[in-house]
Amino acid sequence: MFITLLIINFLIAFAVCAIIDFIFKSSIHKILHRLVNEDIYTAWSRYILFAIYVVGISGGVRVWELERYISTGAGGETVLKLQPNAGCWKFTQQ
Repeated sequence: MFITLLIINFLIAFAVCAIIDFIFKSSIHKILHRLVNEDIYTAWSRYILFAIYVVGISGGVRVWELERYISTGAGGETVLKLQPNAGCWKFTQQ
């Protein structure tokens, strides 16, 4: 259940970033084409879109909130502290 929760969070964050990429890609290209030299505006636009994915996924997955479900046992093995249930699937801000 924990791995499923992590994968679902990742996929939702990636999908949101892909939608943002689709919506704003042409605007980013146009703005950078006006501001930056002809030679490097495509590289800068790719860099900005990469940054959108990195920030969006790292902010969307919220690993620090998922850490409360796991802990390290006495022998070094990973054990589940809390059992993920239906309540953990809610996407609420705290």
